[in-house]
Amino acid sequence: MWHLFMKVLLSTCILLLLLSGCFGPVLRKVEDPSKPIVRPLYSVFPPAGDGWMYLQDDLPDDRHVIMFSKIISRTHSIVATIMEVKAGPRPSTPQKFLEMIESELNKEDSSDSERYKEKSNTIVLNNRFGPYTVRVGSQYKDYGAVNRGDTPFLVFVGYSYYFFHPSEAFILVTMDYSERGKAEEMSKNLEHDAEEFYRHISLAQ
Repeated sequence: MWHLFMKVLLSTCILLLLLSGCFGPVLRKVEDPSKPIVRPLYSVFPPAGDGWMYLQDDLPDDRHVIMFSKIISRTHSIVATIMEVKAGPRPSTPQKFLEMIESELNKEDSSDSERYKEKSNTIVLNNRFGPYTVRVGSQYKDYGAVNRGDTPFLVFVGYSYYFFHPSEAFILVTMDYSERGKAEEMSKNLEHDAEEFYRHISLAQ
């Protein structure tokens, strides 16, 4: 399971490079928000509102990503991602899956303690995408963000789901909806917006 989680973390690093334009496909404007993106295992509509860009691409190690990005200002952005990872057999029980996610997120929290401060995670089992679903709410202050400008830190808030696809026991799906910006820029409705985005995701049976 450690190998599984490392795949997810490596995919996150690749996503940041994609978003920065270092390699891979460029972000394209969402032209028709009423049209879903259809994958063999799910379909997803773009997040609500104007100004969204998106990309989708295959990554190394049998991974596929769809990412939506909304850049509001130099310091303020919202990103939504869905990633499929071929991960091997799922844990024997949902509780063990929860414990694995808790363990690895706690390890993450112990790293880069000088840059990321006041971290907090809420990690719970959730049946939204089947019994092997873990919901994570995260927030922290990023004192090392290169785009923080004249403010000492940027705030990060995110709501994520990790789950094994109900009809594909070897496919782990990770979904994330997050916002980063100055404290005064942050939305008061982010959790609602995240859940609305997730509500418009349909899994193939």
